[in-house]
Amino acid sequence: STRMGDKAGQGLASVGLGYVKGVQNKLEEAKGLFDRALVTFRAAGDRQSEAHALAQLAGIAMRAREWGVARRLYEEAILIAREIQDELGVGVLLGNLGNVFKAENHLDDAERFYNEALAIHRRVGNRASEALVLGALGAVVFTQGKLEAARGLLENALAIDRVLGDHAEEADVLLNLALVRHKTNDL
Repeated sequence: STRMGDKAGQGLASVGLGYVKGVQNKLEEAKGLFDRALVTFRAAGDRQSEAHALAQLAGIAMRAREWGVARRLYEEAILIAREIQDELGVGVLLGNLGNVFKAENHLDDAERFYNEALAIHRRVGNRASEALVLGALGAVVFTQGKLEAARGLLENALAIDRVLGDHAEEADVLLNLALVRHKTNDL
């Protein structure tokens, strides 16, 4: 209907403006716009966009170092993504939840969520996200002192980044791999 289309358009406009405010580091304004989008998407019954708005709000909470808020919002978004059978969305959100736990230095939880995300990305064939999660997981296990596991994960991430031609991610992984090699005297 026209009404639902209008609501979806309003929600998308709020999301777009929220992105801009986030880039400008105007987090309160971005949060307000994502909150508005969330209300609009809920009113329109657009569950996928609702999950997306929740994830954007969680990202704002992460930047504000509000770990509990970020965790709750990502968990809510994951429930919706599972409900609508958005497997790729679940994988991305689990990786984001892993980032929250990593930021809080809850490394066992971060490792668990990264492993769940990794399994999904491999199952759906999302190589770029697989490489990102491998890199994040490698950093976590490195911090836990599991140096050989870290090396393997980072080498796998590097191989995928090179195939994909993602030079920025390749540089990040190479830096972490250099740290592993330094720690193991394998330079």
